Amino acid sequence: MAKVPQAEREKPCITGAAKIYPDEKIEPMSDAYHALQAQADHYADTGQTQKAIDMYQQLLEKLRAWGPKPDEDLRDATCISGTWTALADLLRRVGRTDEAGRLESAEHDWSSNCDARPS
Repeated sequence: MAKVPQAEREKPCITGAAKIYPDEKIEPMSDAYHALQAQADHYADTGQTQKAIDMYQQLLEKLRAWGPKPDEDLRDATCISGTWTALADLLRRVGRTDEAGRLESAEHDWSSNCDARPS
């Protein structure tokens, strides 16, 4: 029986099975976005909190690499806000409250700026 390399075993099963694991950037609301979010949520739900944190941090990096415009596109705003919120919750769960607070502050500042923009 062939041995599966460790990197393949550690690749998220949802995204690996769907063959949509993104390389460097990810489009908001895409299948890849939802697959990575689901994998991160699975890690969180099964007590693998650090893996969930790592996955959400990767997701944010890949969203940023896409070049979202959250102040112009509701899809982008929804994905970024939801990812920030989920990551902040996980950070708080493991006692990293300062990091969680910085994320929430950045989200609040960003959403306040969006709300203040003229229509």
